Amino acid sequence: MSKKIIIVGGVAGGASCAARLRRLDEAAEIILLERGNAVSFANCGLPYHISGCIAKRDALILQTPESLHSRFNLDVRLQATVTAIDRAGKRVHVTDGQTGKTYTETYDVLVLSPGAEPVAPPIQGLDGAKRVHRLRTLADMDAIIADLPDAKHATVIGGGFIGLEVAENLRERGLEVALVEGAAQVLAPLDPEVAAPLHTELVSQGIDLRLNTQVTAFADDGKCITLADGSDLHTDFAVLAIGVRPETDLAKAAGLTLGARDAILVNDQLQTSDPAIYAIGDAIQVKDFVLGYDTLVPLAGPANRQGKLAADHICGRPVRYQGTLGSSVLKCFRLTAASCGNNEKTLQRLDLPYQALHLYPSDHAGYYPNANALLLKVLYRPSDGALYGAQCVGFSEVHKTIDTLATAIYGGLSVYDLADLELCYAPPYSTAKPPVNFAGYVAQNIRDGFAIRPATCLDDLAASDAYILDVRTPAEYKAGHLPEAAFIPLDDLRDRLDELPTDRTIYIHCAVGLRGYYAARLLTQKGYDVVNLGGGFRLYKSVKDQLKAKPLPAPPAAATPAPAAAAPAEPPAAESDIDVTGLQCPGPVVEVARRLSQAPAGSRWRIIAPAGQADEIRRACTPLADRLTEEAGDGTTIFHLTLGAQETGAPKGLSLILYTADPQKIAAALTLAANTRSRGIPVDAVFAFWGLRALAKAPDAAPFVPRSELGRRLSQAADLLDRFHLDKADRLADRLRRTAGERGRDALTQALSDAQAAGVNLLACGLSMEAFALSSGDLIDSARRIDLPGYLQRDKRHTTLFI
Repeated sequence: MSKKIIIVGGVAGGASCAARLRRLDEAAEIILLERGNAVSFANCGLPYHISGCIAKRDALILQTPESLHSRFNLDVRLQATVTAIDRAGKRVHVTDGQTGKTYTETYDVLVLSPGAEPVAPPIQGLDGAKRVHRLRTLADMDAIIADLPDAKHATVIGGGFIGLEVAENLRERGLEVALVEGAAQVLAPLDPEVAAPLHTELVSQGIDLRLNTQVTAFADDGKCITLADGSDLHTDFAVLAIGVRPETDLAKAAGLTLGARDAILVNDQLQTSDPAIYAIGDAIQVKDFVLGYDTLVPLAGPANRQGKLAADHICGRPVRYQGTLGSSVLKCFRLTAASCGNNEKTLQRLDLPYQALHLYPSDHAGYYPNANALLLKVLYRPSDGALYGAQCVGFSEVHKTIDTLATAIYGGLSVYDLADLELCYAPPYSTAKPPVNFAGYVAQNIRDGFAIRPATCLDDLAASDAYILDVRTPAEYKAGHLPEAAFIPLDDLRDRLDELPTDRTIYIHCAVGLRGYYAARLLTQKGYDVVNLGGGFRLYKSVKDQLKAKPLPAPPAAATPAPAAAAPAEPPAAESDIDVTGLQCPGPVVEVARRLSQAPAGSRWRIIAPAGQADEIRRACTPLADRLTEEAGDGTTIFHLTLGAQETGAPKGLSLILYTADPQKIAAALTLAANTRSRGIPVDAVFAFWGLRALAKAPDAAPFVPRSELGRRLSQAADLLDRFHLDKADRLADRLRRTAGERGRDALTQALSDAQAAGVNLLACGLSMEAFALSSGDLIDSARRIDLPGYLQRDKRHTTLFI
């Protein structure tokens, strides 16, 4: 006798289950009840139609009731909502959304595939906010697209898979986009240091990234958003993407056993507490494949496999669902991020012993154009090398690397076995030592007694007065270094061993860890106690500077033709190319430094560099450039540089850094600046911290006090220094200055006017403005905001006076 099988819910799990059932049992009666208007659509593709990347909406509709009936003889009913399950009578109660009528259907086997629904937190003003959207269905997508024509700004709330994809695609559509995430990082499956490159990429692509804050209220139909940090966002619409929860109200009302977060509890055959009812997809609780704990993993891949497996078991096949590994991948503008298994946060929460590897292997042969480094993190159990999980971020070959590691975990390979895998190699696609093999080699070294720690601990080591040794090249060191580190290039190390301490542990770092390994091998054989810092200075700076990126410029608009009467502009000097995309680390930085050191001032250069080494190239070029811009290429970053005068010779100008609040000192300094400028010497007057009061439009309108935590700390430090250094004479002079304050302010006003007339550049320290919560509108119109640390590095050829 044939079975009657009812499936509640389509899309990934339900539609896959229905098709597999028909392939196994031609005689079964199969009814698929879907409450929406589409039974099988590409919900993972919805964000890409918003941007226009997927041009045709119909491309997202994978199957229709007609196509499923024609090919598989399935009875598919749309707008059919199951309102109740009668387990005793093996019946479901259904409401037809088209007619409003209710009816019942009996079943022999029932499969629940209700999925998960977007979390709707209790936020003030959310209910009824017409400009706040979710993204789960085609109708949700259509509602977002309907808001696009008149929109210039959108806010995405939530930095998970959906939030990041929506943010990227709205930005690709040309909107200004703010992304609000309550945690300290986006994409929770990644550990913080692996998520850091995503933060840098988001900011560089113009996303206004707000971490560590949450939405507390909506107003004006969702167009005004208040955040927990006290700031407001004014937007044209918002997309709420803060996660999903299992949609299990139907199962709960039927008395089925629920597990964590009200997910449906199932056995290894995906049967619920009622053997006649199966459950699959985002609504069920699963076992972690590696460690066996209960978890929820709402991903399309597992849902499809569960649908197939449930159909197999219904048709009598001996199958078992072994758990979910959580393999996932995400596109984030130019980057790809992927992971599988458990991250370090989970291992710490479970209090499990683990070893972490941080590697920067190349995605293909370094001498083949456009090679870039991957950031690969592998976690394993030290006692036997059992793999816990892996994470990877890069420009290409990311999903291949994680897929290989996911297969290794599934096959029970240890981290040491990775060294022996025979993987494909050709210069355009991989390296002779592929990333997965490389991880195995490093793990074998650690097993054999080689000590390694992640380079993210550099600040802690510096604070503890540990001995840190930087073995990079001089060009890399000049571009940026840790002040507390000793510096001996690797190639000089054998000849300078007498400079190293024999009674202390030496912590070695290079750019990514490989040259540090070479140095550590050398020193270990010479009797030194050595620890290599995995990931090197690149990992350290990636985490430190992740939110300091500047948006890359948009493609230039078409030039407007000059009026016919205008004299033709003299064409700029042609750019010379420096292409370092085929060089391996540290080759790009070394080659750029070598070429520029031989070039004349004023020469113009186009530097084509691997995008993964853009930070190093930028740091190397900044001190040398009069002008430096950059643009994104395909796996590259292209810098346009006008070379400034070399550091030899006379200073090219005067920089006055004014930290003082004393109006008389500032007035005297500005008088010096005006006189110097009158002799043809360029002069910059940089106002920082308390000195900013001199540039304020209304310096006495409100208390001039620091508003941020940074500002409060700087203020406390300044107070301590004042109390420590001021003697009685200083205090008397201070009282006299306060008495003459009004006269000092008059002198300051005149000195400012004279300095401006003379052509002195009035500059405001951006960090200090943030400390006092000042905007450019709070300062006089002629003041220009700058990044003071970058300014000091760039303009070392000025004579600089601190006042």
